[in-house]
Parts: sequence; structure tokens; C-alpha cells
Amino acid sequence: FELPEPDDGFRPVAVSYGGQDYQGDYSWMFTVSPSPTEDAAANVTEGWKNRHRLNVSVVVFYKRDFGLTAADVATRTATLLGGAAGITIDSAAEFETGQWILLVGQRQNAATGANVAVGEWYRIVGGSGLFLSLEGPDWIGGDDVTAVFVPDVLGVYTTTVELNRAREWMR
Repeated sequence: FELPEPDDGFRPVAVSYGGQDYQGDYSWMFTVSPSPTEDAAANVTEGWKNRHRLNVSVVVFYKRDFGLTAADVATRTATLLGGAAGITIDSAAEFETGQWILLVGQRQNAATGANVAVGEWYRIVGGSGLFLSLEGPDWIGGDDVTAVFVPDVLGVYTTTVELNRAREWMR
């Protein structure tokens, strides 16, 4: 990639070196949420109090429409059935098997008592009507859940990262 001049809008410009030209079909974003292991780790030893675990998801899109507004992204109130193995939604939404959705909710931090927002990505593996069968991690975000149907998601990769805030690492 070549970096454009500042007056070009700061977007990278693809350069072809004899191979196939870049088409710009793929884009990505990150979502970051507290890890469910954060509370357990905080209570084990004194050494954990400066460490913070986060679930980071890389969401890959194919031919994403950058002109979408919040009104273009469908959200539905969801009721969990057996963890996040399945949900019922409050009104019909167009979905396809293999589509990814983001479940958003809140959970209480055991160490501080504060509510923290959490979000986890799930793949729709089936469903009919208002019921969706999901594949993904155990849900730890409480009962008040919103399902966010984000268009054009090709895949999601999630990993846990640890931030160490001890003074010796912040120098």
C-alpha cells in the first residue's frame, strides 16, 4: 500500500505489482468486550488486579455498504433459550443460515458490582419464524439482550487478549 497525501482523504491506495488488482471488496472492524474470565481472575490473587482480559473480535465484511446508517441495521429484542443456543426475537427479521449477528447486553462485574456492556458474535445455524438457532460462545450478558443483524458479514474471529496495567509494564 502507498499512503496518499493528506489532501487525498488519508485512505490507503492499493498498488499492483504484477498480480491481480485490489478490488476493495473486503473490509473489517473490531469489537471489544470484557472477557467472562475477567471477574474470576480478579478474585484469585493480588497479582491479577492490574490485568484486564478482553474479547476482541475481528469482523470481516464482503462488499460492505459504507453508506449504511443506524436505521439500516436491524435490531430486535431477544429472549435467550438455553444460554445462547437459541433466541426468540420480538418481530420478524430477514436472516439466512450462516449469517452473523451480534448479541448485546449487560452483566454485573463481580469484583466491582458495576454493570458493564458486553457483546458477542454468533452465527445463525437455523431457525424459523421468530426463533433462531445460534452457534457461538456461552452468553454471559444477562437476560436483557438485543440482537443486532449486521449486513454483509463474511466471518468473525474472536480471541482473548490480556492488558497488563502494572507499573513496570507502563514505562
